[in-house]
Amino acid sequence: MATLCVEAPVRNEASNDIHKTNGGNLADGLSDGKSENSLESTNSTESGNSEGSGSGNKVPFPPSSSELLRQLYEHVQEQVEYFKNDSSHTGQKLYDGFLLILKELEEIDRKLPGLRQVSQEFDFDEETPGNGYRSFLLIVDKAMAHCLDLSQKIELKRTGRLFKKGFYSREVDCWSQVISTLKTMLGHMEKVFSWSDHGNLYPHDYHAPEELLKEAESINQYCFYGRAAAFQFCPSMRRALVLTSVALASFSEGYYSDAKSSIGRTAYSLMASSKYYRNPELRARRIVNLTQSAEIGFCKAFWNLADTDFMTQLPGVVCPPVTVNIVFSIPIEQLSMPRWGAQDDTEVVEIPVPCSHFAPAPVQVRLVSSKRRVGMAGGAVKRAQEPPSPNLIVHVHGGGFVSCTSASHEIYLRQWARELDCPILSIDYSLAPEAPYPRALEEVFYVYCWALKNSHIFGATGEKVVLAGDSAGGNLITSCAMKCIEFGVRPPDGIMAIYCPMNLQFTPSPSRMLCLLDPLIPFGVMMRCLQSYAGHLRGSPMWSNLEAAAKLPLPEPRQEEEKVVRRKSYSGDSDSKQPRSLRRLKSQPARTKDPFTRFKENYLRHRSVSPDNRYIDDEHDDPEIEFQTRDLEGSNGHGSSGTVFGYIGDTLKRWRRSSQSGKEPTGEPESPSLDAAALDMAPPKSPVLEFTRFRVPRDPYLSPYVASDEVLAQLPTMTILSTHFDPCLDDCVMFAKRIKSVGVRTRLIIVDEDLPHGFLNFSVASKEAGRGTMKCIEAIRQLFEQP
Repeated sequence: MATLCVEAPVRNEASNDIHKTNGGNLADGLSDGKSENSLESTNSTESGNSEGSGSGNKVPFPPSSSELLRQLYEHVQEQVEYFKNDSSHTGQKLYDGFLLILKELEEIDRKLPGLRQVSQEFDFDEETPGNGYRSFLLIVDKAMAHCLDLSQKIELKRTGRLFKKGFYSREVDCWSQVISTLKTMLGHMEKVFSWSDHGNLYPHDYHAPEELLKEAESINQYCFYGRAAAFQFCPSMRRALVLTSVALASFSEGYYSDAKSSIGRTAYSLMASSKYYRNPELRARRIVNLTQSAEIGFCKAFWNLADTDFMTQLPGVVCPPVTVNIVFSIPIEQLSMPRWGAQDDTEVVEIPVPCSHFAPAPVQVRLVSSKRRVGMAGGAVKRAQEPPSPNLIVHVHGGGFVSCTSASHEIYLRQWARELDCPILSIDYSLAPEAPYPRALEEVFYVYCWALKNSHIFGATGEKVVLAGDSAGGNLITSCAMKCIEFGVRPPDGIMAIYCPMNLQFTPSPSRMLCLLDPLIPFGVMMRCLQSYAGHLRGSPMWSNLEAAAKLPLPEPRQEEEKVVRRKSYSGDSDSKQPRSLRRLKSQPARTKDPFTRFKENYLRHRSVSPDNRYIDDEHDDPEIEFQTRDLEGSNGHGSSGTVFGYIGDTLKRWRRSSQSGKEPTGEPESPSLDAAALDMAPPKSPVLEFTRFRVPRDPYLSPYVASDEVLAQLPTMTILSTHFDPCLDDCVMFAKRIKSVGVRTRLIIVDEDLPHGFLNFSVASKEAGRGTMKCIEAIRQLFEQP
C-alpha cells in the first residue's frame, strides 16, 4: 500500500476550524491556542510513544494506516486491477464499486488516525473507555472488516463457473456506499470536535445543530438499512434487527393500505413481508422514507404491537416463571409524606396530584415477584409466605415517552425479580402525545411516594429502594429523584439508569449522529418522539410556565403538527373525555376506614390465571399464580378476537384512525395522509427540517444534565449503563462526568458486547444481550449492598 498522509483534527480558538498537519507516516504534531484544548501528555498512542504537550509541542501520531486498513487497501487494489478489463455490465459495477472503496479509503486513512488519537480525552475515566468518537471509530473498523471479508470471498469465487456476479456486484455497491458515507460522517465528526472544549462531547452553545446538519444532507442513509443493516452489532442482534426492519416495512403496507377490514390490512402486511425480506434495497427505501415522513401515530402503532396479548404472553413461555405478576391501579388522592431529614416528625410534605393536561386518574402499575411475601397484594393463599423483602425496585419502562408498557418489558423484569430476589413495581405512566410533559413525571413521582408509604403492599419493608429505568424511563427516574430533592421527600437509595437520554436539548454530539444509521431509533423517529413529549402549542396551559422556565420564546410548531400534539382540557368526571389509555381505569369508590382493605377491595383488579391459562380461584394453592388486568374494551385487551389477524388488524385500524383525526376513533378510518406508493417515491429529506417544527425548553426536569450543581450534588448513588453503539452514549458519559464532578458516587458501565439501544428487550433472543442483562442485575445488586 502506498504511503498515505495523515490529517489530524486540531482546534483553533480563533477560527474554530480544523487544520491539518502534514507528514509522512507520522504527523508532525498538534498545537492549540489553549492548554485545555491540547492533547495531554499522558494520552497514549497505538505505538506506545508520547511526548509532552503544550503550545508548540509536537505529539506523534501512530502509523497512518492500521493493519486492517492496509489489508483492505491491498485486497481492493487487487480487485480493481482484476475487474478493470471485465467489459460485462456486472463486471463494470464491481470495478466501479471497488474503485470507489479504494478512493474513499485513502481519504479515511488521512483522517482516521488523528480522530483515533483525540478520542481518548472524552472518556469518563481510564477504566471506562467509551464515547461517541470511539463508537464511530469502531463502526468504521467494522465496516472495513466486512469489506475485507467480502473482498476475500469474491477473490476465492470469481474464477468459478458458479460465481454469482450479479449478487456480489450489488453487495460491493452497497458497501462502497457505506464506506463513502462513513467518510462523509468522519468529516462531520471533525467539525463537532473543533466546536468543543477538552473532554466535552457537546459543542459550544452558539453552534446550532442546523449548522452541522446542513452539511449532513449528503449523508446516504439508505445504505445503512438494506444489505448492510445493523452491521455494527453482534450477529445475534443483527438477525433480530433485520427481522424487525422487515416487520416495520411490512407493517406500513397494512397501515397505509386502503383495506377496510382487519383481515385485509393484515393480509397486506403479511404478503409484503416476503418482498421486503428478499429485496434489501426496497426495504431500505421504505424504512428511510417512513422515518422521515411518517407521523408519530405510525410509530406508536408499530411499537405497541409488543403490548398485544399475543406478544405479552410470550414471556410466560420463554422467560423464567414468577410467582406474582399482577396489574392494578394506584389511587390518585391527597398524599402526605414526612419531610426527609426534618427534626420534627410531624412536619409533612403534600405530594402534588398528577393533573397536567387532563383530570387526575388512577395510574396502572405491575408488581412482579419471584416469591409471595407476607402482606403482598394479590389475594389470600394457603401455603406459607416469605417474609417481606428489605429491598424494592421501582421501575419505569422506556419507549421514547410515547409507547410501550410494563408488559412489553416483562421479558427482563422476570429475570430481575428472580436474580435479585426482591419485588419490582413497574409504572405504566401516561404516554405522549395524549399526555405530554410533565404528566408522565408527575405520575412517576406520585407513585414513587405512594410506594414508599405503602411498601408493605408490595411485600417489602422499604428499607432500601432503588429507582431503575431504561431509555426514556432512565430520564424519568432521574427527574423523579430531583423532584424528591425539591419537595423534601426521601430520595431513593440508588438510581440505575440504562441507555437513557439526559439532555433533550437540540445539541449535536458524536453518538447522536449514530441515529442516522441506527435501525431502532432513527433520527426522524427520535425527533417525533421528542416533539410529542416536549413540544407544547402556544396558548396551552403549560406554555407560559415552560417559557418562563426556559427564559426564551418557544416557537409554535407547524399547523399540521397540531393534530398530533393536541392538548385536551377536561371538566367533570366524564370518562368519555379522557384519553383511551385512561378510560380503561374505572373511577374509584368511596374511602373506607381500613386503608389496606380499601386498597385490596377497590383498587386491586385481579383475576387468577393458572399456568395453562385457565381461570382459577383466588384461594388456589398454586405457586405460579399470575394476576392480570383485562381491558374493558375487549376480551383480549384490544377489542379483537385474540388472533394474529385480529390484533394486527385492529392495531392498524385504531392507530391510523386516531393519528389522522387527532381524536378517538369512531366509525371507519379516514384516508391516510400518506400511501405506500408515495413512501416509495418520496425523495430524501434534509435532517434540518426536523428542527424547524418545534423547540425544547431548557428545563432541568426534561434535561437533567442542565440542572444546577446544587441539585445534582444531592442525588443518591447512581449507576449509568450504556453501549458503544447507543445514540444516547454521550448523554450517559457527560451526565456521569457532571454528577461525579459535584461529589455524587457515580459508576458508568459501557457494555462491550456490540449491543444496540434497547438490548434488554432482546435478552432471550441474543446471548450477548443476555450477558448485558446480567451486568444490569449485578449493578442493581451492588446498589442494594452499598452501605
